[in-house]
Amino acid sequence: GGDNGGGGNGGGSNGNGGGGCNNHGRHGVSSPSSSSSLTHAQLSTHGLSLGGREHICSVFIHLCDFRAEGPVDLELLNSALLALREETAKLDGTVDALLCDDKGFVFKAIFGLLGRGVENAETRGVSLALRALQRLRHKRISARAGVASGVSFCGAIQ
Repeated sequence: GGDNGGGGNGGGSNGNGGGGCNNHGRHGVSSPSSSSSLTHAQLSTHGLSLGGREHICSVFIHLCDFRAEGPVDLELLNSALLALREETAKLDGTVDALLCDDKGFVFKAIFGLLGRGVENAETRGVSLALRALQRLRHKRISARAGVASGVSFCGAIQ
């Protein structure tokens, strides 16, 4: 797990499914064990990283109308997910996951990853939370939001 401080849905150590941002090579970087791997120096010239401690902002949107047990309106859930993905992209964030556990469905986005706009991560994270709640409210979907920021390990985990 990462060591993100702060509240949010899960708070503390990013209680929603693991630490910070296990991005599993989402930047198109080969695994470090691959013979075609880039060096840290090559990556840093492009604003990317093989992994390390980065200051990030995580946003959690709990979709209250969707329960983990029982029937789920997949059309409405898909509509909510599409809206959240669009708002995240507008703010140059990274969609991390749509989690489902005993609490229901939680959308998770991350701001501040190298190569994805590291400036104003917290401002963009709070903006996403506010925009998401407003957009979901227009769709008559009940939701809660949490934002946490801090230093976390970000990189491929093998």
